[in-house]
Amino acid sequence: MGPGDLPAADGGSHATLDRENVFAISNPGQDCFKVRRVRIELDLPAGGRISSQISTTVWTQPPEWLHAEGVLVPLGKEIEAAVRFQAAGGKSGNE
Repeated sequence: MGPGDLPAADGGSHATLDRENVFAISNPGQDCFKVRRVRIELDLPAGGRISSQISTTVWTQPPEWLHAEGVLVPLGKEIEAAVRFQAAGGKSGNE
């Protein structure tokens, strides 16, 4: 695993993702930080790789931080990023 890689909650072999997902980030240490360009990238068992669309939203925690911008999330709340995969052929599933 490299920087930013996260194992699936069940160890990786039975993770289930839908076309639309919510990626939640908790901050138990109550650090000041920003996050942007959230996406999910998957290595497939057959050797390929797929990626979700990249979320362009910026989230900051806590809102009072000097460098805050974008969506301001209070301490104690999770940052929730909507992450979407496109269907084959580039359709998002709503067409």
